[in-house]
Amino acid sequence: MTKAHAIWLVLSMSLSYGTNHLLRPSFDYDALSAGPTLASGELEASGITRGTIKLVDLRVIAADVETMLGGPLPVRELLMRGALGEGQNETDLEMFVDFSREDGAPIDPESPNIEVLKGRPLKVLAEAVAGDARSRIRLPGSDGPAFVKQGTLTIDEALELQAGVWRVRGELDIELERGGEVSSLFARLAGKIVWE
Repeated sequence: MTKAHAIWLVLSMSLSYGTNHLLRPSFDYDALSAGPTLASGELEASGITRGTIKLVDLRVIAADVETMLGGPLPVRELLMRGALGEGQNETDLEMFVDFSREDGAPIDPESPNIEVLKGRPLKVLAEAVAGDARSRIRLPGSDGPAFVKQGTLTIDEALELQAGVWRVRGELDIELERGGEVSSLFARLAGKIVWE
């Protein structure tokens, strides 16, 4: 390989990386973290890993993110976050759950409907769609977070409190990775879903 080929290779890779980064669709998840910080639910882990994490309202993200090329990217996620404890500046839990329909049919972002969330296993994403944040959890007694590899959230019960707000119960079943070690976590969820 000549010096010119090597320079061209480096330039091509840099240009490709920069173009992909620039054209990647982006959703502002940080804007959602400014919402309620008081606990409105909890996640209770059972089995080998036991513990309880207080949750804030689960937020429905139903938006169409503009892309530089092609049509909009539909983002249909349920954002699950832990409540901040005293002296904390980072939550113990942040997970992104995909609730797109299996058949690919679009879900209307303007029409809140608990039926699209209830009664089926929803895929827990390792990383947010159109974002860099990773799904993670730090259980009580742990010194750092474990990252979600895969899993499901199933909402079994939902009681409407008001338009677009439901009290729900369900189950979380996920596979975690921390320091090269893989483990499983099963937890019961009781909380509140808000779809605005």
